[in-house]
Amino acid sequence: GRKKWGAKQKNTAHLATDGKRFFAPAEHGSKEVCVYAVDNAQPLAFGNGRQGLQPPPGSDDDEDNAPTGIVYSEGKIYVSFAARDLIGVYNAEQGNLQTTWKVSQPGRLAIAKDGALLAVSRDRVVRVLDGRSRPFITDHIDQPAGLAVDAAGNVYVANHGALHNVSVFESSAKYLRSIGKSGGRPLVGPFDPAGMRNPAGIAVDGKGQLWVPEAIGSPKRLSLWDSTSGKLINEFFGACSYSPFMWMDAANPRETFFDNTIWSIDLDRGTWKPKSVFYRRTSPNMVNSGGGGFFHPARGNNGPHIFYVEFLAGQLVQPDGTDRYFL
Repeated sequence: GRKKWGAKQKNTAHLATDGKRFFAPAEHGSKEVCVYAVDNAQPLAFGNGRQGLQPPPGSDDDEDNAPTGIVYSEGKIYVSFAARDLIGVYNAEQGNLQTTWKVSQPGRLAIAKDGALLAVSRDRVVRVLDGRSRPFITDHIDQPAGLAVDAAGNVYVANHGALHNVSVFESSAKYLRSIGKSGGRPLVGPFDPAGMRNPAGIAVDGKGQLWVPEAIGSPKRLSLWDSTSGKLINEFFGACSYSPFMWMDAANPRETFFDNTIWSIDLDRGTWKPKSVFYRRTSPNMVNSGGGGFFHPARGNNGPHIFYVEFLAGQLVQPDGTDRYFL
């Protein structure tokens, strides 16, 4: 659970590895998938001399060529291009494009136990073998956003939509169970660790543990689950939004207000966990609070409040995060 190294790799939503190298889009959502050393994140080069995989010919538009999924298997790197309905197949050593496969809006990818490629495709998961795709998983999922396969061949699908959890299937696509509370945790209000929110680039490790990063701001959570029992094992938080501010009430040092979240703090043990999310933009006419802000205590007729200033707007919130008044 401790970070080995950190790299200034902004806006990287997709990763794959061959064990010694990892592959990821370059900074700021570049169209190139670049190669780095696993040990220290130093940039490397493919055998053709390039650091990045070039998108398939046919479009020079950066948005068209934005990678939407990456996976490595047996000397090949597969890259999704949803805007072009393409999956590119590359030689992992030389970095050259070998072929392309037509798949409707492909997203995140995984490799099935028998070597077939699995891909999120619109509202389903498809199985791609020798360039031919067919529907694989269509039920017990909603807005699929991530894929993983464990050592036994079980397939894990991260759901958005109405589920906000992870569905588990046999290698035959038979539904087994779900991990995480159905419907996930609420956007605002008390923080429920049993619920996920926007699970995305999931993975299963060698111990059979499911790792779930959540594609949502404040709090950013990476959770660890027992893939068999569905029990939450641990959770990690960070990083924060750009330039946030924090406020702690000296009269109640067990709580702090940080990045739109109330955190329970134990100064003696050096631990912290989210108690409540008191503000999140849930409709277009609300203040976009993704850029941080600062806090100031205030006291009204109904007791203490926290005044949160977000650039030119503010919110008054109850200390427990249940009521919000927008200014």
